[in-house]
Amino acid sequence: LPPLKVFYFRMFSLIVKFFGFAVVLHAAWSVAQLRSSLDEVISQPPPQIYAQVVMGFLIALLGTIWQMPTLGEVRGNRDWRNPGSFVPPPPSWRTRDFDIFTHVN
Repeated sequence: LPPLKVFYFRMFSLIVKFFGFAVVLHAAWSVAQLRSSLDEVISQPPPQIYAQVVMGFLIALLGTIWQMPTLGEVRGNRDWRNPGSFVPPPPSWRTRDFDIFTHVN
């Protein structure tokens, strides 16, 4: 993408994220207004508040996902096309959680 289109794309995703956070803040403000206006204490907010929070979260999530760059390729140390390739086992005190995969640019 040309730099100007990337700028507009990032600005659009920033606006979408801001709108999502604004919807969540509006839901919080609505609950505060409702509780201050009622004489009795309510145990749960109305269902519309839950819908606003979920909708705001999903809109903010969408804006965040749009701003993410493309993911790079991840390959293991062992080549599936060459079954003879072998990675020596690590020492017993070390786990294999983070040394199996390498990030390739």
